[in-house]
Amino acid sequence: MKKMKISEAITILNITNYTIYNIKNISYNELKKHYHIQCLKYHPDKNINNEECTLFFQNINHAYNILKELIIINKEDCNYDETNTNETNTNETNTNETNTNETNTNDYNYYILNFVNFIINYYSHSTNTINLDINNIKQYANEHIQTFLVNLLDNFSITILEDLYIFLLKYNENSTNPSNIISNNIITIIKTIVQEKLSKYNIYILTPNIANLLNNDIYKLTINNDIIYIPLWHHELNFENNIIKIDPLLDTNISIDIDNNIHYIYNNTFNNIIDLLNTNSATITIAIENHIFDIIISDLTFAKYQIYSIKNQGLSKININNILDNSYKSDIIFHIYLS
Repeated sequence: MKKMKISEAITILNITNYTIYNIKNISYNELKKHYHIQCLKYHPDKNINNEECTLFFQNINHAYNILKELIIINKEDCNYDETNTNETNTNETNTNETNTNETNTNDYNYYILNFVNFIINYYSHSTNTINLDINNIKQYANEHIQTFLVNLLDNFSITILEDLYIFLLKYNENSTNPSNIISNNIITIIKTIVQEKLSKYNIYILTPNIANLLNNDIYKLTINNDIIYIPLWHHELNFENNIIKIDPLLDTNISIDIDNNIHYIYNNTFNNIIDLLNTNSATITIAIENHIFDIIISDLTFAKYQIYSIKNQGLSKININNILDNSYKSDIIFHIYLS
């Protein structure tokens, strides 16, 4: 990669409040904020088949490394940065590192996670808050954090806001842990702001669980005092000028394809299967929420990986001519791994 001028690096990271004469005074945290935002906006995963965005994304990393070398990272910034275990040493990659490291740091989800962690750690760090009282987090949020986040999120496209909102909904909040009180409150604030921004564009995101889908549940969504009935086994629906997207919260071993087939990853051992046969068990019973499915052992082979399908017992198939029709079912496909 050709040598980049400092002025070019400033422009690429969209830093408007500093010039080549005073850029060395920018804080490490502020530099990272610009870096994270640009990475999210121009990541190749969100700009498929756009060679210009791919090249620009590479230049973003280059610009960040150039400016990072210019600034003086004080001890406080270093200590703050070290608290973010998800970022340790991953942002600081150079072109000589392995392809594996490049894949990890260039993953779009990595930047979503990085952005959220940056916000959490920034406002959890005592020197970045003004006499923060845990009991008055809501009042403080209204006066400071919310204003900051509203302005910050204005830089994001609708697509990124959608991804960020879904990510936050899937965020594993541990409300019973006192040390997470600040983090969980900030997560709630970000979710609320993103949700409000999406609603201004008439975009609504629903996140049912797998039981809602298997039970053919219908969600009552209120928009401008009107009630809209949403069949949750659909992926996306349009009502007048409103876009309703359904993104289920699924366990890591479950996924749903475009035809509404459920894919379930099942792990077991050959020995356990043999033990089942020795006890005259003819099936492997798998529970998906309140629904029971049986795999017939005699239909399996002694292979480390195999696919077992149960036809017409899964989610309702999508009927675009009658969105409430749930008479036809898709399949459940078990991906069986034996060791």
